[in-house]
Amino acid sequence: MNSIQEFQPFETALAVNGIAVSMFGTTQQGTNRPFLVPQSFMNQPTIQGNPIATTWTATPQNGYNVGYFSIYVSADATQGFVGMGVKIANRYWKMGQWTNASTTYTDDTADAQNQTTNDVALETTTNNDGFLVACATPFNAISLNVTTASGGGAAVRALDYSIASGWSGTASLPVTQAAGPLSTGETVVAWHVWPDWVPMTAVHGTNVPLGYYGVRIRATTAPTTTASLAQAMEVCRLFWLTGKCAPDSTLSQDFGAKGFNFPGEGDGLVGYIQTPGTSKIPSRFTGVWKHGW
Repeated sequence: MNSIQEFQPFETALAVNGIAVSMFGTTQQGTNRPFLVPQSFMNQPTIQGNPIATTWTATPQNGYNVGYFSIYVSADATQGFVGMGVKIANRYWKMGQWTNASTTYTDDTADAQNQTTNDVALETTTNNDGFLVACATPFNAISLNVTTASGGGAAVRALDYSIASGWSGTASLPVTQAAGPLSTGETVVAWHVWPDWVPMTAVHGTNVPLGYYGVRIRATTAPTTTASLAQAMEVCRLFWLTGKCAPDSTLSQDFGAKGFNFPGEGDGLVGYIQTPGTSKIPSRFTGVWKHGW
């Protein structure tokens, strides 16, 4: 039986120009994002009631419950998608390179989950190569910390996902994606969870993580001179992923006393605003949280 807990407030402002923004509870990316309820800081004293801090004591906790949230999109932001959810703990997901000619997956999870610059290959200069992300639970957002931009030519990218007969093809596009050349900084790919998505089997390729939900992102037209590299990535499950959120608008939800339990695989609350703007009254997340499950 869970002990009775009181909800605690959170508030985090975002003002990052031209970059899709995610906030991760425990991050290997180190790109100076604000933390929204860090998993390893939970149950520790906060500074003046603010859960954002630069250091904390590692006390891992499981599960998040939100009683209320509000996402404000600043007046000078560009219309785009917003959402809120959890960062999926590293132990639940894998990542590796995809070689299309041999339909082979090469695991690179350790590099994707550390902070070494330029150790995660996202593509090659050969058409249709790319990378594959596999997770034990459905997910719908990937954040890439790109440290080497793709160069040469006009790269074109496509996303597909694992279905019972193989791969879905590229007809079902995500709601936000890196469809062309990749630039340095954060790139977020997000989508609505597909109803025909199934865990991978041997039909999906050589060495793929069997029993995991798979997403491939390939450069169907590859860069001609420089293939992009990343420092790390994060995998998330976003809820209330809502498009066409206009500038100076708010998306909010009150769940009452019981709150809303996010999936137990999450180890940090995350917020997503596709284009937050740079206003003196910035885009921001506010709400109340407690441990779930």
